[in-house]
Amino acid sequence: MVRAEGVFAMMYFLGCDVAKAKIDMSLIDDTGQEIFASTVSNNHDDIAVHLLTIAGHYVGADDELQVVVESTGRFHCPTVEAALAVGIPCRIYNPILTKQAIKQSVRGKKTDKADALVVARMGLRGEGRIYIEEPYLSTKYYSRGQQKLSEFATSLKLFESHLADALGDEFSPAS
Repeated sequence: MVRAEGVFAMMYFLGCDVAKAKIDMSLIDDTGQEIFASTVSNNHDDIAVHLLTIAGHYVGADDELQVVVESTGRFHCPTVEAALAVGIPCRIYNPILTKQAIKQSVRGKKTDKADALVVARMGLRGEGRIYIEEPYLSTKYYSRGQQKLSEFATSLKLFESHLADALGDEFSPAS
């Protein structure tokens, strides 16, 4: 990539394989070569410090860095929020794409460090979408939770009916 002043600028992609407690990260350049790999705890402050450290140490002033992360439940949210807070664009995409890429690879099995590299290379290929802040994110999660609770209540009623039919008697709420 050449900027207006004729300065050659590089793109860097930081692939993040997220889990509940930790994030494995892999930084690649625009040729797909891994430059750096690390692990950080999955909390907003640690991630933000780590992102700023990587941006300051590996990425030049004329270069661009993008964080790339799978959309996995709520585990990716601290990474996305930290990237937004420090001003680094973040790409999110469906984890099914990673699973497909791993199946097609020679390796064929999942390891967190190798997955972070796969995730970074997915960003290099332009997979996913640039994340923009969602003002109603909590509403979406509350709505999904309510739907799951409703489905669970229906399942319990069906199970209660099945037991009553199988045992031949009614259950009373007091017993």
